[in-house]
Amino acid sequence: FMGAPYLNRLNVFEELTQWELGIWGEGWDNVNLSPRLKACIKGGRRRISVEESVKIYCCADIIINLHSSPFVKGISPNGDFVNPRTFEIAGCSGFQLCDRRSELPLVFKPDDEIVLFDSITELKELIEFWLSRPTQRKEISLKAQKRAYAEHTYRHRAIEIVRLIEN
Repeated sequence: FMGAPYLNRLNVFEELTQWELGIWGEGWDNVNLSPRLKACIKGGRRRISVEESVKIYCCADIIINLHSSPFVKGISPNGDFVNPRTFEIAGCSGFQLCDRRSELPLVFKPDDEIVLFDSITELKELIEFWLSRPTQRKEISLKAQKRAYAEHTYRHRAIEIVRLIEN
């Protein structure tokens, strides 16, 4: 995982420490963590560079993409935004398990290009299921990468911005 330590992430990741969980991101050294979760923190004192992010996304078997929530202790049932990390992970052909967002089906095809979860229990089941399926993970992640390159680059965003301004 890469990102900041929001309330939901602290609680969810505490439930995932039985796996080789690696957490990167700024601010993790400033929160009270259990010893088990603290052992998962990699480079918690600094922002990770783009180059490091690419290496992490490319090397991880599974990337947990858990959107931030400062108010929900677990998985947010009403997620309404898609973080930019979703596109970065796809662009690096990383396989991601992502908490459900209402907007996600507009940008990636669930279960074909991205795998979604709604609960901690489901996330754990998906981790177990997908860890033993590297070939299928690669197929899904390559589909997501193809979609990201075809529809979700900065160039695509710039064209859309110009189109909106012109209208």
